[in-house]
Amino acid sequence: MASHMMDSGLFGRFYIVGSEFKPVKVLLPDYSDPELFQEHFGALRRDVFSRLDYLRDHPLRMTIAPDARQRLQDWENALPDDEDMDRDLTSRMGLHVWRVAMARAWGAIPQRTEITVEDADAAIRLGEYQVRMRQYYAPTPGDSPKWRHLNAVKAAVEQAGQISIRELRRTVRGDRFPEDFDWSLAYLEKRGQVVARKAGKSHTVCWVLEN
Repeated sequence: MASHMMDSGLFGRFYIVGSEFKPVKVLLPDYSDPELFQEHFGALRRDVFSRLDYLRDHPLRMTIAPDARQRLQDWENALPDDEDMDRDLTSRMGLHVWRVAMARAWGAIPQRTEITVEDADAAIRLGEYQVRMRQYYAPTPGDSPKWRHLNAVKAAVEQAGQISIRELRRTVRGDRFPEDFDWSLAYLEKRGQVVARKAGKSHTVCWVLEN
C-alpha cells in the first residue's frame, strides 16, 4: 500500500486552487527556525514518518465499510464520459478518489484500518473539486495537438466529400499520430459528421451534409 500511495504523489502533491483575483500577500512564519518548525509540525512529522517506516516491513490490509464502498462506486459510475477532454476522468479520478479515501483512514489519529463513509465523502469532495478544475482549465478545441489532428482530419474529409481511409491517412500524415487519427474518425462518426463504409477491402469515409 505504501508504494502505491507514494507513487500516486498523494503525500507529495500540492493542490493549487486557481483564482482570477489578485492574490493577497500574507507573511508566513520563518520555518528555517528549527524550534518553530518543531513546535508547529514536529509531532505530525514524527507520526507520519513512523507509520511509513513501520509500513515498509509490515504490510497493512485495509477494509472498507459497505456503505463507503457503495458511495465511491456510485460517484465513479456517475463521472462524465467527456471525450472532449484529453484525460480519461473515469479511470484517473476514480482511482485517485479511492486512494484518497484509503489515505484518510490510514492517516487518521488514531489510525483506522477501515475506510468509513466519512472518508468516502471527504475523498469525493476532493474528486469533485479536481473534476471541476480540469474541466475549467481544459484546453479549448485547437489548443492541443489532439485537437489540431482532429481538425486536420475533419477538414480533409469535408473537402473531399468522400475519401478512402488510406488516402485520408496519407493526406493528413496520419502515420505520425496513429492514435489521434483513429480517435478523430471515431469522434466524428459518433457525432454524425462522417459515415464510415466498407466495401470488400476498401474502407471509405464520407462527409455528412447538414440539413
